[in-house]
Amino acid sequence: MKKLSLLPMLLLLLQGAFAVQTDYTYVFNNNLQGSNGAPDLTASCSPAYVMHTFPVFGNVSRPVFHFSNNCGVTFHDAGNFLSTGSFSIEMYVAFDSGGLKHIKLIDYKDLTTDEGLYDVQGAVNFRGPGNVSSTYFADHVFTFVVITRDAVTGIVKMYANGEYIDQFDDSSNQYAVYDAAKLLHFFMDDTFTGGSESSPGDLAMLRIFNYTLDSATAVAHYAVLNYVLSAPVISGNAGMMVYPVPATDGIYVDLKGAPAVYYEIVDLTGRATPYQGLLYEDQNYLSLADLSAGLYLIRLYNTLGETVTRKLVKQ
Repeated sequence: MKKLSLLPMLLLLLQGAFAVQTDYTYVFNNNLQGSNGAPDLTASCSPAYVMHTFPVFGNVSRPVFHFSNNCGVTFHDAGNFLSTGSFSIEMYVAFDSGGLKHIKLIDYKDLTTDEGLYDVQGAVNFRGPGNVSSTYFADHVFTFVVITRDAVTGIVKMYANGEYIDQFDDSSNQYAVYDAAKLLHFFMDDTFTGGSESSPGDLAMLRIFNYTLDSATAVAHYAVLNYVLSAPVISGNAGMMVYPVPATDGIYVDLKGAPAVYYEIVDLTGRATPYQGLLYEDQNYLSLADLSAGLYLIRLYNTLGETVTRKLVKQ
């Protein structure tokens, strides 16, 4: 009997798995466009962009989206990107609250209920379950906020500036799941409180994943943010190559003449591995001696928020 190789079948299955997990990244380079085929965000008022300097990232200057009071942005999930109920959302935002004690960050119910993610007197809070963190927000200071939801367990977790905050059980689908309108409103208050819980501010980055980041990755992405905001632009990224596939001892990453990029290797659930850092050379060799056999993603990031993803099979 002829022996059949399982490798082609394995690669076909891998291709399907890779098509499932992705993210939309918005970095507001004077527009509301996102990466990876993302739909444009919609601004509730005329969009405005201002230059901002980030001292903590080597004084890099770049455009940010400036929003007035109750004039945030909306993500319309017409393509059912988040339809499974598992997601992760990252944002890098600063407010000019003027002493306002409650600011709504994310509204899931088309502005009809009070539940949602808030800044409550400087703390990250999800109104409804009543979770309150330590103080992370201060006026005119950018804060990195992450919220994740696992549709299987119903667990919602929150993070700020690379630190885990708290979690709650949303297995009833009551809080962190959008309604039939399929809208996520950012920095816009609901009609329940008359729109009073909103503030002007600036948004440097918004990233929406259609899967649940594990805690290690959610924390590690705070370090990635440094590079996303300050890295050079990738050019010609479609031609980047990762080989050999499958790999045994290591892989080559060919940037095809692009400038340095940040990379990370994650498993198919999005779980971080120790493999992450900067790639400077046109051709880079990464030793995978300590990486367990399995199926992985290698992601490359640029300053425009674009994510170049390649397959990786470790034997």
